Amino acid sequence: MADTPEQRLDDMANAIAHALTHLRTVAQLLPIPIDLPIPGADTPPREFIGAIERLRTLIEDEPIPGEAMDHLDQATLSVLTAIDLIQIALADGIDWRYEAVHMICTTSILASHLTLLILRGNQE
Repeated sequence: MADTPEQRLDDMANAIAHALTHLRTVAQLLPIPIDLPIPGADTPPREFIGAIERLRTLIEDEPIPGEAMDHLDQATLSVLTAIDLIQIALADGIDWRYEAVHMICTTSILASHLTLLILRGNQE
């Protein structure tokens, strides 16, 4: 567990980045691949968050089972929620938000994996 506020913020950002890696992978493996930008200097935060929000709309047109769509939407919402929480933590204190970001990112990763299992026919 991180000791300083800076280390905790870094840990939170790393948890979000890890969840995003899984979300990006699933989005690229969809029947109609969706490419999410990588956050960073080339992609301003608003543009990046907008792309994640658009993913929720784009998956509605994917030819995938409803369960896969639901799990992918949950993964997407979880990432957006974690991003919001880190912003609140920056403004109002980290406290319980540290654990919440990690929990939400784990939820996103699990939902991404469930999506892949369904898409590969291993789960109904």
